[in-house]
Amino acid sequence: MVRFIAGWGLVWLLAETACAGPIGTYYLTDLSNNTTGLSTLDAIRGNAYVQNPALYQEQEGPIAILGEDIRTTGYYVGYRGGEYIPAPSLFVYEEPPGQDPSGEPGHWINGILPMGVSGYAYDGTTDGFANYTVDFFTGAVIATDTFWGGDPQILFSTGGSGNLGITFDYNNHSLWIQNFYDGSITDYNLDGTVITTILTAGPNTFGYTALAMDLDHTLWFEAYGSGLLYHYGVDGGFLDTQLYVGLGLALGGEIAIPTPAGLTQWSIGLALGALGLICRRVSAHR
Repeated sequence: MVRFIAGWGLVWLLAETACAGPIGTYYLTDLSNNTTGLSTLDAIRGNAYVQNPALYQEQEGPIAILGEDIRTTGYYVGYRGGEYIPAPSLFVYEEPPGQDPSGEPGHWINGILPMGVSGYAYDGTTDGFANYTVDFFTGAVIATDTFWGGDPQILFSTGGSGNLGITFDYNNHSLWIQNFYDGSITDYNLDGTVITTILTAGPNTFGYTALAMDLDHTLWFEAYGSGLLYHYGVDGGFLDTQLYVGLGLALGGEIAIPTPAGLTQWSIGLALGALGLICRRVSAHR
């Protein structure tokens, strides 16, 4: 077990000598899982894997996690997502209509269609102030409000099609975006400037989806439809793969960071990095 003092109090983080899978809770919008064929909101942490009922079948894609709120939207214009709240375990509950602080019903319709986009966007992320997604066919990177609405704006373009995975980096306030076809991941400033590109698993029949950044500033994504998660460092170094039997066609993916009041995701990431937290990954066959 590792202890460190954050600015707002004592924080405890568990670090097992042999752990598997993501350190944070990895939520994935599974279009069709390999257990029942239904759409589910899957949750993974370490070896544990849970399939939660999805509010909308074969519609939910982009996902953003803001504190205790998990918000999805449809992967195409007019498709719907919903709002979920975590239970004490990896299970989630539907946010009751009218209970959201915004007064909205908690059902988010994809209205992302500014000029220059196709309307197809499969993954999402947030920095806590705006949600972000990337248009699959045009490469436009789009910002919305934190309820997947407002007045969507194009921040910049990746310059090509096939970009699907997207996740926010709290360490340098940038966006990592992954190409579905070749697995390459590029880190962009919010103005579209390229910081770095890493080559990962290479061309694959499945393609790659559900990019997410873990607590230890490493990246996870799925080989689409296989249940196999890949784990890479931001320097491009391969770390591990983990198999979760039942995980199917994941589209969006984000890792929730358990933060006590006042402790930011950014500060947790820095603390873990400073401690040099090392987790030996072992295969998970669930």
